[in-house]
Amino acid sequence: LDLSKKWICIHNRDSGYLKRYDHDFSYHSYRDSDINNFIKSVKSMNDRGFIVFRMGKVQNKKLNYSNPLFFDYPFIENKSDFNETFLLSNCMAYIGSDSGVGDVPLIFGRPRFLVNFSLTLLYIFHNDGCSSSYKNKYSIIFKHICDKNNNKLSLRDIFKNDLFFSFNTNDFIKKNLTVIENNQDEILDITLDAIENKDYMSSRDYNLQKKFWDIYYENTNFKRKEDIPVKICSKFLEKNGYILQ
Repeated sequence: LDLSKKWICIHNRDSGYLKRYDHDFSYHSYRDSDINNFIKSVKSMNDRGFIVFRMGKVQNKKLNYSNPLFFDYPFIENKSDFNETFLLSNCMAYIGSDSGVGDVPLIFGRPRFLVNFSLTLLYIFHNDGCSSSYKNKYSIIFKHICDKNNNKLSLRDIFKNDLFFSFNTNDFIKKNLTVIENNQDEILDITLDAIENKDYMSSRDYNLQKKFWDIYYENTNFKRKEDIPVKICSKFLEKNGYILQ
Protein backbone atom coordinates (compact mmCIF):
# COMPACT_ATOMS: atom_id res chain seq x y z
CA LEU A 1 0.00 0.00 0.00
CA ASP A 2 1.36 3.40 -1.04
CA LEU A 3 0.85 5.44 2.12
CA SER A 4 1.07 8.65 0.11
CA LYS A 5 -2.30 7.79 -1.48
CA LYS A 6 -5.65 8.33 0.22
CA TRP A 7 -8.03 5.48 0.78
CA ILE A 8 -11.69 5.20 1.74
CA CYS A 9 -13.27 2.25 3.53
CA ILE A 10 -16.77 1.02 2.77
CA HIS A 11 -18.90 -1.61 4.47
CA ASN A 12 -22.33 -3.20 4.17
CA ARG A 13 -23.94 -5.21 6.91
CA ASP A 14 -25.22 -8.63 5.87
CA SER A 15 -25.89 -11.95 7.59
CA GLY A 16 -22.53 -13.49 6.67
CA TYR A 17 -20.62 -12.61 9.83
CA LEU A 18 -23.27 -13.68 12.36
CA LYS A 19 -24.01 -16.96 10.55
CA ARG A 20 -20.85 -18.30 12.17
CA TYR A 21 -22.51 -18.32 15.58
CA ASP A 22 -25.00 -20.82 16.98
CA HIS A 23 -27.68 -18.22 17.58
CA ASP A 24 -30.59 -16.73 15.63
CA PHE A 25 -29.69 -13.14 14.76
CA SER A 26 -32.50 -12.68 12.24
CA TYR A 27 -34.03 -9.96 14.41
CA HIS A 28 -31.24 -7.76 13.01
CA SER A 29 -32.03 -8.54 9.37
CA TYR A 30 -33.74 -5.18 8.70
CA ARG A 31 -30.24 -3.65 8.94
CA ASP A 32 -28.83 -5.80 6.11
CA SER A 33 -28.08 -4.41 2.67
CA ASP A 34 -26.71 -5.38 -0.74
CA ILE A 35 -23.05 -4.47 -1.37
CA ASN A 36 -23.76 -4.00 -5.09
CA ASN A 37 -25.60 -0.76 -4.29
CA PHE A 38 -22.10 0.64 -3.73
CA ILE A 39 -20.97 0.11 -7.33
CA LYS A 40 -21.58 3.67 -8.55
CA SER A 41 -19.92 5.07 -5.44
CA VAL A 42 -16.82 2.90 -5.68
CA LYS A 43 -16.44 3.72 -9.37
CA SER A 44 -16.77 7.44 -8.59
CA MET A 45 -14.07 7.23 -5.94
CA ASN A 46 -11.74 5.18 -8.15
CA ASP A 47 -12.24 7.60 -11.05
CA ARG A 48 -10.95 10.35 -8.74
CA GLY A 49 -7.87 8.32 -7.82
CA PHE A 50 -8.96 7.11 -4.40
CA ILE A 51 -8.18 3.58 -3.26
CA VAL A 52 -11.27 1.85 -1.87
CA PHE A 53 -11.29 -1.02 0.61
CA ARG A 54 -14.50 -2.95 1.20
CA MET A 55 -14.15 -4.02 4.84
CA GLY A 56 -15.39 -6.95 6.92
CA LYS A 57 -14.13 -10.34 8.02
CA VAL A 58 -16.93 -12.43 6.54
CA GLN A 59 -19.44 -11.27 3.91
CA ASN A 60 -22.01 -13.11 1.83
CA LYS A 61 -20.82 -12.03 -1.60
CA LYS A 62 -18.25 -10.02 -3.51
CA LEU A 63 -18.90 -6.63 -5.04
CA ASN A 64 -19.66 -7.11 -8.74
CA TYR A 65 -16.96 -4.66 -9.79
CA SER A 66 -13.27 -4.75 -10.66
CA ASN A 67 -10.62 -2.01 -10.60
CA PRO A 68 -6.92 -1.97 -9.62
CA LEU A 69 -7.83 0.65 -6.99
CA PHE A 70 -10.55 -1.49 -5.38
CA PHE A 71 -9.91 -4.26 -2.84
CA ASP A 72 -12.64 -6.60 -1.63
CA TYR A 73 -10.90 -7.26 1.68
CA PRO A 74 -13.19 -10.04 3.05
CA PHE A 75 -12.26 -12.20 0.08
CA ILE A 76 -8.47 -11.74 -0.04
CA GLU A 77 -5.88 -13.99 1.56
CA ASN A 78 -3.55 -12.98 4.38
CA LYS A 79 -6.16 -10.97 6.26
CA SER A 80 -5.37 -9.90 9.79
CA ASP A 81 -6.99 -7.93 12.58
CA PHE A 82 -4.01 -5.57 12.55
CA ASN A 83 -4.37 -4.78 8.85
CA GLU A 84 -8.10 -4.22 9.18
CA THR A 85 -7.64 -1.91 12.15
CA PHE A 86 -4.87 -0.03 10.35
CA LEU A 87 -6.98 0.57 7.25
CA LEU A 88 -10.04 1.70 9.22
CA SER A 89 -8.13 3.93 11.63
CA ASN A 90 -6.20 5.73 8.89
CA CYS A 91 -8.78 6.03 6.12
CA MET A 92 -9.75 9.36 4.60
CA ALA A 93 -13.37 8.46 5.35
CA TYR A 94 -15.63 5.56 6.24
CA ILE A 95 -18.83 5.07 4.23
CA GLY A 96 -21.02 2.25 5.41
CA SER A 97 -23.27 0.67 7.97
CA ASP A 98 -23.41 1.28 11.70
CA SER A 99 -22.01 -2.19 12.43
CA GLY A 100 -19.08 -2.75 14.75
CA VAL A 101 -16.64 -2.25 11.87
CA GLY A 102 -17.68 1.39 11.77
CA ASP A 103 -16.72 1.96 15.39
CA VAL A 104 -13.00 1.78 14.57
CA PRO A 105 -12.88 4.97 12.45
CA LEU A 106 -15.11 6.64 15.05
CA ILE A 107 -12.64 5.82 17.85
CA PHE A 108 -9.74 7.17 15.79
CA GLY A 109 -11.58 10.34 14.79
CA ARG A 110 -11.99 9.53 11.10
CA PRO A 111 -14.99 11.03 9.22
CA ARG A 112 -17.98 8.67 9.10
CA PHE A 113 -20.78 8.68 6.57
CA LEU A 114 -23.47 6.20 7.55
CA VAL A 115 -25.78 4.60 4.99
CA ASN A 116 -28.82 2.37 5.45
CA PHE A 117 -29.34 3.73 8.93
CA SER A 118 -32.73 3.35 10.61
CA LEU A 119 -34.70 6.42 11.62
CA THR A 120 -35.91 4.40 14.61
CA LEU A 121 -32.37 4.21 16.03
CA LEU A 122 -31.37 7.83 15.70
CA TYR A 123 -31.21 8.18 19.48
CA ILE A 124 -28.14 5.93 19.55
CA PHE A 125 -26.05 8.56 17.81
CA HIS A 126 -27.55 11.58 19.43
CA ASN A 127 -29.55 11.97 22.58
CA ASP A 128 -28.12 14.47 25.06
CA GLY A 129 -25.31 16.10 23.13
CA CYS A 130 -23.03 13.17 22.35
CA SER A 131 -19.87 13.57 20.28
CA SER A 132 -21.48 12.68 16.95
CA SER A 133 -21.79 16.30 15.90
CA TYR A 134 -21.86 17.31 12.25
CA LYS A 135 -18.85 19.46 13.15
CA ASN A 136 -16.98 16.18 13.56
CA LYS A 137 -17.47 15.16 9.90
CA TYR A 138 -20.52 13.00 10.41
CA SER A 139 -23.36 12.45 7.97
CA ILE A 140 -26.25 9.99 7.63
CA ILE A 141 -28.77 8.69 5.11
CA PHE A 142 -31.69 6.52 6.16
CA LYS A 143 -33.47 3.43 4.96
CA HIS A 144 -37.04 4.06 3.84
CA ILE A 145 -39.83 2.58 5.94
CA CYS A 146 -43.06 1.96 4.01
CA ASP A 147 -46.55 0.91 5.09
CA LYS A 148 -48.73 -1.72 3.39
CA ASN A 149 -49.86 0.88 0.84
CA ASN A 150 -46.23 1.70 0.01
CA ASN A 151 -46.45 5.12 1.66
CA LYS A 152 -43.13 6.17 3.14
CA LEU A 153 -43.14 7.05 6.82
CA SER A 154 -41.94 10.49 7.86
CA LEU A 155 -39.98 11.20 11.02
CA ARG A 156 -43.25 12.27 12.69
CA ASP A 157 -44.85 8.99 11.56
CA ILE A 158 -42.08 7.08 13.32
CA PHE A 159 -43.13 8.67 16.59
CA LYS A 160 -46.88 8.37 15.92
CA ASN A 161 -46.53 4.64 15.20
CA ASP A 162 -44.50 4.08 18.35
CA LEU A 163 -41.48 2.95 16.31
CA PHE A 164 -38.86 5.14 17.94
CA PHE A 165 -36.36 2.86 19.74
CA SER A 166 -37.41 -0.09 17.54
CA PHE A 167 -34.45 -2.36 16.82
CA ASN A 168 -36.08 -5.68 15.95
CA THR A 169 -37.21 -6.87 12.52
CA ASN A 170 -40.39 -8.18 14.12
CA ASP A 171 -41.33 -4.64 15.20
CA PHE A 172 -41.75 -3.77 11.53
CA ILE A 173 -43.41 -7.06 10.54
CA LYS A 174 -46.08 -6.71 13.23
CA LYS A 175 -47.06 -3.31 11.83
CA ASN A 176 -47.00 -4.49 8.18
CA LEU A 177 -44.06 -2.24 7.39
CA THR A 178 -41.34 -2.77 4.81
CA VAL A 179 -37.79 -1.48 5.23
CA ILE A 180 -36.14 -0.47 1.93
CA GLU A 181 -32.40 -0.03 1.68
CA ASN A 182 -30.63 2.92 0.07
CA ASN A 183 -30.16 2.65 -3.69
CA GLN A 184 -27.02 3.36 -5.70
CA ASP A 185 -27.85 7.01 -6.34
CA GLU A 186 -28.52 7.73 -2.65
CA ILE A 187 -25.22 6.15 -1.63
CA LEU A 188 -23.46 8.05 -4.42
CA ASP A 189 -24.83 11.35 -3.06
CA ILE A 190 -23.37 10.79 0.41
CA THR A 191 -20.15 9.49 -1.16
CA LEU A 192 -19.75 12.80 -3.00
CA ASP A 193 -20.26 14.55 0.35
CA ALA A 194 -17.38 12.50 1.74
CA ILE A 195 -15.10 13.18 -1.22
CA GLU A 196 -15.79 16.91 -1.42
CA ASN A 197 -15.44 17.24 2.37
CA LYS A 198 -17.35 20.53 2.53
CA ASP A 199 -17.86 22.36 5.80
CA TYR A 200 -20.05 25.07 4.26
CA MET A 201 -23.82 24.74 4.63
CA SER A 202 -26.15 26.89 2.54
CA SER A 203 -29.05 28.64 4.27
CA ARG A 204 -31.51 26.29 2.54
CA ASP A 205 -29.56 23.25 3.68
CA TYR A 206 -29.29 24.61 7.21
CA ASN A 207 -33.05 25.20 7.37
CA LEU A 208 -33.79 21.65 6.17
CA GLN A 209 -31.37 20.18 8.69
CA LYS A 210 -32.79 22.29 11.50
CA LYS A 211 -36.37 21.34 10.60
CA PHE A 212 -35.44 17.67 10.85
CA TRP A 213 -33.98 18.12 14.32
CA ASP A 214 -36.86 20.37 15.39
CA ILE A 215 -39.20 17.43 14.76
CA TYR A 216 -36.86 15.08 16.60
CA TYR A 217 -36.66 17.20 19.73
CA GLU A 218 -40.37 18.03 19.72
CA ASN A 219 -41.04 14.32 20.11
CA THR A 220 -38.35 13.35 22.62
CA ASN A 221 -37.28 14.39 26.09
CA PHE A 222 -33.64 14.80 25.09
CA LYS A 223 -31.87 18.04 25.87
CA ARG A 224 -30.90 20.04 22.78
CA LYS A 225 -27.38 21.44 22.86
CA GLU A 226 -27.05 22.57 19.24
CA ASP A 227 -29.35 23.24 16.28
CA ILE A 228 -27.92 20.43 14.14
CA PRO A 229 -26.26 17.75 16.26
CA VAL A 230 -25.77 15.30 13.37
CA LYS A 231 -25.86 16.25 9.69
CA ILE A 232 -28.20 14.44 7.34
CA CYS A 233 -26.92 14.18 3.76
CA SER A 234 -28.19 17.37 2.09
CA LYS A 235 -29.25 15.79 -1.20
CA PHE A 236 -31.02 13.00 0.66
CA LEU A 237 -33.21 15.49 2.52
CA GLU A 238 -33.87 17.48 -0.66
CA LYS A 239 -34.91 14.40 -2.62
CA ASN A 240 -36.94 12.84 0.20
CA GLY A 241 -39.03 15.70 1.50
CA TYR A 242 -41.57 13.24 2.91
CA ILE A 243 -39.25 12.75 5.90
CA LEU A 244 -39.97 16.30 7.08
CA GLN A 245 -43.74 16.17 6.58
